[in-house]
Amino acid sequence: MNLSNVRLHHVSLLVSAMDECLRFYIEVFGFKELLVLRELNGRRIIHLKAPLCTFVLELIEGNQLNTSDTIHLGFTSTDFDLTFETIKALGIEIVRGPIRVGAEQIVFIKDPSGYLIEINDGIDELL
Repeated sequence: MNLSNVRLHHVSLLVSAMDECLRFYIEVFGFKELLVLRELNGRRIIHLKAPLCTFVLELIEGNQLNTSDTIHLGFTSTDFDLTFETIKALGIEIVRGPIRVGAEQIVFIKDPSGYLIEINDGIDELL
């Protein structure tokens, strides 16, 4: 028995720089705002969706970050070379890569709050 009937719905990130992170995900990955909520304390929660993503990215405004190099978002690119050139052209810091893991090509970057982002060219073969 397993949960093979479920799929990733959303990834929730606590971000210390909401406006900067919002711009980052919209401009770099093409996310669009789906929903903006404001809690009673004024904290914003924003849901984003990208055209090729099957999940929602939830950004929660806050400043108690607990990021590490093992927690990350993973994206698959339909054109890895173009994606890598775009990352460089946008001046986004490359943390590691591109590297090869088996047949897969991977590059790691970080968002403005320090979350690690993996972009690869082969994960679709596993789905």
